[in-house]
Amino acid sequence: MKKIRVEILFLLMFFTLWGSFAGAAEEPYRRLTDAKAAFECDIPAGWSEMQFKNLWFWKGPVSDAGYRATLSVKYYQNGVDDYASARDYIANLSGSAQPSKGAAAPPVQITPVRVANMDGSRFEVDEKFMQEDMPRRKSPRRPLRHWGRIPVRHAHVVLPVNDGFWALRFSAEIEEFMQYRPHFERLLTSFTPKGVPKRQSNGME
Repeated sequence: MKKIRVEILFLLMFFTLWGSFAGAAEEPYRRLTDAKAAFECDIPAGWSEMQFKNLWFWKGPVSDAGYRATLSVKYYQNGVDDYASARDYIANLSGSAQPSKGAAAPPVQITPVRVANMDGSRFEVDEKFMQEDMPRRKSPRRPLRHWGRIPVRHAHVVLPVNDGFWALRFSAEIEEFMQYRPHFERLLTSFTPKGVPKRQSNGME
């Protein structure tokens, strides 16, 4: 009888933990439908949102190292917004436009992708993010795991259209990249352009 009770207790604990993990994986989403965005997409409901010019930016929870996973969408006009073209954007952010320093890094894999009925390119880049560049947290919930350079991975999807291109991006600490990657895949499958953002006469996009 005692053995049966132990087994029942173990099963109850297992299903309780399984339910908590499933709940974390099934984080709810909300639909961005703001007319100013010129696009729609699904984003994690609990992530904070920022918007500046043609950039829409969402920030997730703070990692133990103090880095926030982020999602972003921006429309670039060729030759106006930092980059001459989608090809220029890819060359600069993939590192192929930069001369190698020291030992040659493995080449970034750039693969074709199709999003919202548009053909584009996808690639991932790793970097060491300087923690000193991040705002200090006030009254942190937990101490930072380490100090200095944080290994971060950026996933990019670039979609040329008309005289510009859409840039969809996901960044996270490498240790948490796979945990939050489904949010980026959801953004990609739900991304629906509604034209291109209008440029304002005062210089704001």
